[in-house]
Amino acid sequence: MFLSKNIIKIIFNCFFVFHFLSSAEAQTWGKDIGYNALIEELKEVPEVDLKSIIYIQAEDTGWYYRKGTSEASEPPDLWRESDFNENSSWQIGQAPIGYGDNDDNTILNDMRGPSVNGSEPYTSIYLRKKFLVNSLDIHPRLLLRAYVDDGAIIWINGIEVARLHMSEGTKTYDSTAQVHEAEWESIIIGKAKKLLNEGENIIAIQAFNQSITSSDFSIDIELSSCPFRVSLIEAPSSDGSFLPETSPINNPPIEYSFNGSGPFKGNSFRIKTTNDSLTYNSSEHALAVAKRFFSNESIVSWVPHVDVYSANQWVYEDYLRTGSSIPPKTEESFVQNHSWISYGYNNETDPSEIDNIISIHNEAIRRFDYAIFRDQFIACVGLNNGAATTVPSILASSYNSITVGNTNGSHSQGQTVSGIDLGTGNTKHDGPGRTKPDIVANDNSTSACTPQVSSAVTFLIGVAQTKKEGNATLPEVMKALIMAGASKKEFDNWSRNTGMPIDPVLGAGKINLLNSYHILIAGEQEPGK
Repeated sequence: MFLSKNIIKIIFNCFFVFHFLSSAEAQTWGKDIGYNALIEELKEVPEVDLKSIIYIQAEDTGWYYRKGTSEASEPPDLWRESDFNENSSWQIGQAPIGYGDNDDNTILNDMRGPSVNGSEPYTSIYLRKKFLVNSLDIHPRLLLRAYVDDGAIIWINGIEVARLHMSEGTKTYDSTAQVHEAEWESIIIGKAKKLLNEGENIIAIQAFNQSITSSDFSIDIELSSCPFRVSLIEAPSSDGSFLPETSPINNPPIEYSFNGSGPFKGNSFRIKTTNDSLTYNSSEHALAVAKRFFSNESIVSWVPHVDVYSANQWVYEDYLRTGSSIPPKTEESFVQNHSWISYGYNNETDPSEIDNIISIHNEAIRRFDYAIFRDQFIACVGLNNGAATTVPSILASSYNSITVGNTNGSHSQGQTVSGIDLGTGNTKHDGPGRTKPDIVANDNSTSACTPQVSSAVTFLIGVAQTKKEGNATLPEVMKALIMAGASKKEFDNWSRNTGMPIDPVLGAGKINLLNSYHILIAGEQEPGK
């Protein structure tokens, strides 16, 4: 076992734990998760279609817009519907629409007060645009990108899908936004098959300025299916390294992208974490995990885009935003891999500090589960090595992730921690008593087993998208597919009962891609069949 430096001691006061593993021949485990058996049965590698569909492009033409000098319709929400007919108060323009920053194609010269030549200034505009969708082009997740200064509420087919820099509640034509400078922001819209219609669809936007005298205003959007992307979250090594491949530049800016080489030729890396404590070199751990997850030696060598985070910053400012009043950032990736853990306290920790750490862990897990539900991605998280270790609260106590152990049983096992008899006794861990792991894989450590499962999940998502089985990519469905397809026969001691539906050591069993693939392609079934 290797303990990293105490990289989040300010709040967590804990150690990240991770385990080194061999980086050689990452695909040798392909045969051990049912992949080789699947290819032998099919006589070929299943086709994966990574095409991204653009429904509305940035700077698009043909936008109907109406100045917010009064409500756009009666009743006030009628204008958002597809069968609404624009009257003479609506005009047609090209996005971006606005004024003041020299970045707009359609200029609103009369929006800013005080009034000019008797025209009435206004703080909002209404926008509508119809777009066509082929039934075969309805992907499970949509990527909505918005360029807004200052705020907007966005509806698709009458359903609100985004609220940017606006407070809750119904807004009127003269409402205002929070102060915000224009920048592109991403929103993931999950379960798109329930939102989009075959044929004609309507997107409606009410965009707001922060005041009648504001110096600028802009609105533009882009709507597409999500490009295929995965995320690798890594605990840094002792020298601060956390990347699978060394960055071409020493101090890259946030969001810096570069093309991989060697085993990662064909992958494009995007650095999502920058911090003075980090170095942007390859770590042995990240290299080994990444080889199993998405390299050209893995079963999903077709993965084009990879986001990489340092685990400490991922918990805080770079993703979960634990300890803040704002929600987690948007996750564009389909799959996250977490081959790291955190406990946070031990027998020598002060009781009041244990209470504080448990509270922070509870918040982080709630944010994690909320993000999975909101953005509809799948997260695979590893347990600690060693059968005598307890189930870590970060991240294994999550409800919505897939928790991974080892076929040899050398991992944290049993139930999620309760916090009873810990600290002062006033603060408890959320959701105690749930059996972990969910599933196991065969490798030399939990850090190595976890990307096996992440790679299998990525493979199944690619197949599901190609075969238009979009609901199979939902987190709860994919978790069920993985667990239902697990193999048990090789374990003499695997058991379950009505009180414990999965084995306390081996979970649902060993991951078997062949079985899960057959469940997926069988499609949705009527209950009872």
